[in-house]
Amino acid sequence: MGKQQGSPSLGSLVEEVRARWKWDEWGGLSMAERYRLQGAVATLAALGCVVGVVGVWRMGWCRFRTAEDIPQGWIRRQATLRGRVVRVGDGDNFRMIHLPWIRRWVHRGSNSSLVRSANAEQSIHIRLAGVDAPECSHFGLAGQPFGPDARRWLHDFLDKRWVSVVLHERDQYRRIVGTAYVRPRGGIFRQNVSVALVRAGYAVVFRGPQAQYGGALRALEVAERQAKRRAIGMWVRGPESVENPQTFKRHAKLARSRQRTEPELLSLGDFIRRFVVKVVNDIYGPFK
Repeated sequence: MGKQQGSPSLGSLVEEVRARWKWDEWGGLSMAERYRLQGAVATLAALGCVVGVVGVWRMGWCRFRTAEDIPQGWIRRQATLRGRVVRVGDGDNFRMIHLPWIRRWVHRGSNSSLVRSANAEQSIHIRLAGVDAPECSHFGLAGQPFGPDARRWLHDFLDKRWVSVVLHERDQYRRIVGTAYVRPRGGIFRQNVSVALVRAGYAVVFRGPQAQYGGALRALEVAERQAKRRAIGMWVRGPESVENPQTFKRHAKLARSRQRTEPELLSLGDFIRRFVVKVVNDIYGPFK
């Protein structure tokens, strides 16, 4: 038997590839063609670097200042916004500043200038998805019992905290309806804020044809049953004593419409006083 031929060495393979593709001769390219090829490669590399820098800048630094700035495409694909809560307005809504990952590192402290100076023109109004909390008094109308308690609970739970919000839709008041998540102090796993609010007894499950739950409807219903059974929050006097916030708002809206349509009844003294003031203003002009 003849001697078995051994495997080719790595050096012989390299030499074979070099000879086949004529790397030393640049595939037969002329000097001018080589320079053009090198320029094209350098241009593509520079363009890639620019695109990468712009992408990092947009994703890590550019932020949405208000709810109006958020593109509809982000809402359609249910993107997630991350930032810090700056104010709690009611039992089921709050304001946050959007902080992408670079800004989160720059403004990681709750006393940063951006957090302190945030206002309605610099923050995003978030309406918690799937829940309805008792109404607080506003616009001259009385609120519901436990409305201030719900707002206080949400303030203690969220104020100045890092929050992640999954976008669902923009409501009639131009707020963002979203599912908010936050990591509890000293905890590891993040919590659904809507579920936590219902479990604490300060909100009910919102019902409606356009209601958004973020996949948490079952958890919300279980949390509401638990709060009723434990008689906590607004359920402390029993379920029969609680008026659904949707029903309360419907009655309040009806009362406001009646106030607009009913004529104002004046006493004789008020009528004479207004008439005299109008005549004097018409003759001498309004007093300054």
